[in-house]
Amino acid sequence: MRHGNKNNALGRKKAHRDSMLSNMACSLIEHKRIETTLAKAKALRIFVEPLITKSKEDSTHSRRTVFSYLRSKEATTTLFRDVAPKVADRPGGYTRIIKLGNRLGDAAERAMIEMVDFNTTYSPKEKAGAEVKRTRRSRTKASTAKAGAAKTEAKTTAAEAKVEPAKDGEAAKETAAPAEPPAASAAPVVRLLVDGERVIFNLGRRVYVLDAAKLKPVLAIDLEEPASCLAVAGELLLVGRASGKLVLYQRGEAGYQSVAVADLAAQQKTEPPAGATAEKGNSKATEAAMQNAPEPSPAKPKDAPPAT
Repeated sequence: MRHGNKNNALGRKKAHRDSMLSNMACSLIEHKRIETTLAKAKALRIFVEPLITKSKEDSTHSRRTVFSYLRSKEATTTLFRDVAPKVADRPGGYTRIIKLGNRLGDAAERAMIEMVDFNTTYSPKEKAGAEVKRTRRSRTKASTAKAGAAKTEAKTTAAEAKVEPAKDGEAAKETAAPAEPPAASAAPVVRLLVDGERVIFNLGRRVYVLDAAKLKPVLAIDLEEPASCLAVAGELLLVGRASGKLVLYQRGEAGYQSVAVADLAAQQKTEPPAGATAEKGNSKATEAAMQNAPEPSPAKPKDAPPAT
């Protein structure tokens, strides 16, 4: 009767059972993975894991103890040289048992037993090259806290980047960035006129005349410089340029032809301003008054005696 006996005899006597487990342990150490029945795999795990723990301390006593169970010098050397450094950080649980189903002949349960640290498929440490943290705690709160901190930091940065409006007009002018000049290619439309059957507008240095019904270009007038204003009255077209010139065009059979040109800038330079003329007149009147004024008598000293 086997009351209280936890060991599985595996249908063998003690000597046969010990020899079988020793041979299976040597094969597992050499190949790192073997296939056998589920009962033998469970018995082998109980047999080989204490030997792997013993191999972590590399001493003569440990080697002799392990050799007494394995009875193989090659397996003992491989265990202390290759397996022990690999499992140095693992506190037990060196093997893994995977069920493979039933055997065809006698329907016995088959299983594969392997060393955990030598399987790169299941071991994330070997696959990724870094230790993976195992935890059951939810990371939802941590991710939410990180997102909130990132939003707060972004708001703080945006607030610091804002510039307070200047109270004084001069300070505002000093802090304002200089506006970049517009590109030469991007010439905006200055003025658009619709006169009955015509649509007149200027774009850059060219004035276009379009048919209002079909919106097709009828005529284009090339200018020496960009136009600043447009005005149309019947058959006349007045174009003002940026330099101060006004050009009058008249519509004829051959199109618009230049009739008159007025240079306002030149007239402003030649004609003196009204204020300057008044100042000049005032200065001449002052000079004439000074010439006609009588000469002042010499001042008498205060301490001089009275004349007799």
